This record gives sequence, structure tokens and C-alpha cells, in this order.
Amino acid sequence: MTLYERAMELTRGCYQVGLIDGSESWSGASLKGTASSKWGARYFKSRKALLRRLTDACVGHLTVVARGKIVFKLGRPAGHCIRRPVAVGDAWIPNPTILDDIIEATQ
Repeated sequence: MTLYERAMELTRGCYQVGLIDGSESWSGASLKGTASSKWGARYFKSRKALLRRLTDACVGHLTVVARGKIVFKLGRPAGHCIRRPVAVGDAWIPNPTILDDIIEATQ
């Protein structure tokens, strides 16, 4: 599965598909009339939720290009740290007598 296909799986609705395809603006500038004035906050939440899903899945990121335009790029940005969950088991805590023996052995 390509990164583009993975990004499309994470979209919900035609507005978010437009954000990935580039037909809608990530800044919200493509919203006109009532969409901008009445529903602008909901479109903002939609953009924010999509971006969170995309970055959590390491599918893509936003970047600023010529003239301050914000575009979506597939893949990880340069210098990106990969977040990986770490499973940590139960910690071994020695009883006081064993701990004293360990401390004496290391001195």
C-alpha cells in the first residue's frame, strides 16, 4: 500500500480528500461565503483532526513552500524522530537483604 493510499484511508469526507489532493487549501483560504463565515471553525477542526491522524500514522506532513503556501507532503520530514511505543514489564525490586548484598558486592 502506498503512502497516498494510506492517507486516503485516513480521510473522512470530501473536504479532507480535497486537502490531500491539493484542491482545498490547508490554510482555509479556499473556503468561500457561508462555508468560511459560518462553518470555518468546523473546517479548522477537520483539518486539525486529519493532520493529527496523518502525522500519528507517519504518512505525511505539512510544509511551507514558495510565497508562504502550505502544502501536504507524503513521507517523514527531514530529521524526524520515529515514535515507537515501548512495552515495559514489571520492575524487579529486590527485598532489602538482597539489595544490601548487591550493594556490598559492588563496593
